[in-house]
Amino acid sequence: MLEIRHSKMVTSEATRQAYDRIYDGKGLLQLDSFYLWLIGLLKPIKGKVLLDISCGQGRLVALAHRQGLRAVGVDFSMEGVKIGSLETPEACWIDGDGEQLPFADSSIDYVAHIGSLEHYINPQAGADEIARVLKPGGKAVVLLP
Repeated sequence: MLEIRHSKMVTSEATRQAYDRIYDGKGLLQLDSFYLWLIGLLKPIKGKVLLDISCGQGRLVALAHRQGLRAVGVDFSMEGVKIGSLETPEACWIDGDGEQLPFADSSIDYVAHIGSLEHYINPQAGADEIARVLKPGGKAVVLLP
């Protein structure tokens, strides 16, 4: 597990810059089997929208797209989003903040939020955004250490 928060990480911009440095270097990925397990927990239906918040390099987005989902990745690290968009240009990629998602209320079928919420300046705002964008009956998988 990566922990980049420290006394200097008090703004979203400082955190964004730290992640840009990570993705511009070695990157940050788990095994495909981990992402596939998380997608499977949602029991998704093909053609529905899956949003991966704080998607990083977007591997979960790429795998969801390959399973027939309308996959969307959002991350405030432009470096991470660039990497994902090069691997899977057919998915939707957005440079955005998980504390202020650029989606309408009740517009998303599935949300994945994997190991990032605890790093937010305001984790409650991130949790509130997940609830706001999910459709009634939608499902979310949120992983916290």
